[in-house]
Order: sequence, then C-alpha cells, then structure tokens
Amino acid sequence: MKLVAFSFFIFFHIYGFGQDKFVGRYNWLMLLSDTLENPPPNYLYPKSFIIKSDFTYTYTEEEDSSPYEKPMKESINGSWKFSEDTIIFFNKNYIKPKGYKYNYFPDQKFKGIKLVVKDSKLKPIEIDWCSLDSIGIGTQREYSDVPYRLPLKNEIILKDTVYSSIKFTPKGFCKEFRDCYFTLGLDGIKSGTLIELIVYSREMEIMFDNKRFILKKNILHEVSTECYLPDTWTNNFIKIK
Repeated sequence: MKLVAFSFFIFFHIYGFGQDKFVGRYNWLMLLSDTLENPPPNYLYPKSFIIKSDFTYTYTEEEDSSPYEKPMKESINGSWKFSEDTIIFFNKNYIKPKGYKYNYFPDQKFKGIKLVVKDSKLKPIEIDWCSLDSIGIGTQREYSDVPYRLPLKNEIILKDTVYSSIKFTPKGFCKEFRDCYFTLGLDGIKSGTLIELIVYSREMEIMFDNKRFILKKNILHEVSTECYLPDTWTNNFIKIK
C-alpha cells in the first residue's frame, strides 16, 4: 500500500504540477517581424528546442541553405528542470562549463600588446577572425571596426596600443555560419603586456549555462539578465502543436 501511494505521489508530482506542459518542440519566434516596414529575413539562423519528458532537451541552430545544399548546424544536448512557469536549461548531466579565463602578464620584453588563445590543455588555438575597434581621438578613424590580418594563426600582436578593443573568434568556438566572438577591452592595458585567453567550453555551452525561460501560453520567453526591459532583444520560441 505504501509503495502504491509513493508511486502515485511521484506520478502526481511530475505530471500534476506542470512538467508535461513544457514537453514538445519549439521554434524560434521573431517578435514584431510581421509589423515592421522592413522585417528581418526569417531564413537567418533558425533555432529550435526539442524538450523531452525525461528532463532532457536538444537545442539546435542552423543555416537556411538552398534546397541543393546540406545546411550547417550546431546542437547541444542537456538537462532541464522547472519551477511553476519557469524552465531552466543545463548542460548535459548538469555539468557547469568552465567557460573561459583571461590571464595578464605585464612587463614583457616586447612593444605593443600580444594576445594568445589556448584550450583547456593549454594547447594554442588558431584564431579564425579578428577585428579592431577604435573610438579614441588619437586614431585616424573614429568608431571604426576594421578587419585585422594576423601575423600568426594563434596570436594577435598589436604594436599600436590606441585601439579600444579587439573582437576575435577562436577556431572551433562556434560553427562558421554563426556570428559569435570574444570582445577584449584594451583600456588601461600598457605596452609590453601578454594576454592569455584559456577557452574551456564552446560558445553554445557557455550560452546555455543555467539559461531560463518563462512559459506564457505556448511561447517560451527568455529571461534576460543583460537587458533593461524583460523580453527585449531576447529569444522567444513558440510551441509547435
């Protein structure tokens, strides 16, 4: 009798308090796109969730290529839990990604600023893309974002220290079709500084560390911690019936 009651409690706890309402497939919803004069194209970077009843999920981003090409895509599998109308996504088996870490080594025997990127085993990582931002009055062009040619594949060397920031993408950090990068501010960094970036996780793993959404009707609204207004410039997903 006790075993039956306990089993009923587990069943009621899981299904009676709303777990089943999150289960299903969700596609990215571009809010306000139908009311804009020039709406953004819907074919850019389709995104989707498949949320399963065993508390696992798959999140996918892919390019919308032509019918004759296989689209590139990137996915992550993980776990989820819920509290009332809020669902929280985790990496697989609730493993928290280490993310990334910067180390600064000043007073080196070279002029300028040097940046190197390494993986978790401290092996150098190639840099796919890099640009420089400049908003200082001492530069030739203000508010410029210019591509930067790398002298070597796994390091950035800036002999001119007037730039305000570097944007760059380590190889394998995300798929080619996705727009993701690190931004490193250069204010206050003096000539002769070596900067070491250690990347422990892929961009999508970092992005999904403890990510939260609120379910309103059939739409998952991302709970942003970076925006001033709720649901502003965040992802929203509509449940596909």
